[in-house]
Amino acid sequence: MCGRYFIDDENTELSLIIREIRRSSPDIRLKTGEIFPTDSAPILTAKNGKPEGAVWGFPSYKGKGVIINARAETAPEKPTFKSYFFHGRCVVPASCFYEWSPKKEKYRFTYGENGVIYLAGISGIYEGKLRFVILTTSANTSVSHIHDRMPVILSGIPTEKWLNDTDFALNYLMRDMPLLNAEPENNIKT
Repeated sequence: MCGRYFIDDENTELSLIIREIRRSSPDIRLKTGEIFPTDSAPILTAKNGKPEGAVWGFPSYKGKGVIINARAETAPEKPTFKSYFFHGRCVVPASCFYEWSPKKEKYRFTYGENGVIYLAGISGIYEGKLRFVILTTSANTSVSHIHDRMPVILSGIPTEKWLNDTDFALNYLMRDMPLLNAEPENNIKT
């Protein structure tokens, strides 16, 4: 499960994405820093090839709260996510994501050298707002000692393939995820 992530707006790649959204949609209040469910954050979509601001979380079918993650193994089949998987895949840019150990220790997960990690997501319009969820999969060895789930990582592949090629996206969900770097976040307990 991915319940929080971070956007460093001083990172060149991420700041360009944020600037593009703020220029094209000045009414959207994007959050940077630690991103929580229901915050507005940048996503990349196939629509016009431009980044957009979206709210993290689909409204819950139970009427309270939001759904922030979808299992990659079942998202293409579940009624809540199926049409969004086939017609609304998105990419969620971040600097890192967080998971908590069973002892409630916060860990930061990063990938690569450039300070950007791309997470697979799906997006759709709810109540007139663009919203998204992050797809998760079984954790690999770099994450499993902390948590049994992790986001589907798109870093290292062309994001256009994820956004525009359904066969590629379906096959990608079954791949092993890249190994990540894990660091305790000052052992903050939350």
